[in-house]
Amino acid sequence: MESQANPALKSRKLFLPTGIVQRDGTRVAFEIRHIANALSAAGQRSGAFDDEEACVLTQRVLHAVRQRFPASEPTAGELQHVIDEVLSTRGALSSARSATA
Repeated sequence: MESQANPALKSRKLFLPTGIVQRDGTRVAFEIRHIANALSAAGQRSGAFDDEEACVLTQRVLHAVRQRFPASEPTAGELQHVIDEVLSTRGALSSARSATA
């Protein structure tokens, strides 16, 4: 008797989106470096975290994006929401927001 693997236990391949829908409706390429650079700059301006922590936060953002948008392109607002959630779990949201305002 041949057993079949439970489909729920099979690993899903999760890919990053290829694009982002801007607020004006145009589509632009999804670029990791934009997220990494923005987090690094916010950390430096606010003093809330250094470049090493910005790299960790970037990876957390990418993981969340893979989970939430496995087959679609997020809007800029949805991507900002993911970034805000990651920063808030770090306790750095208010510092980073004040640095980007």
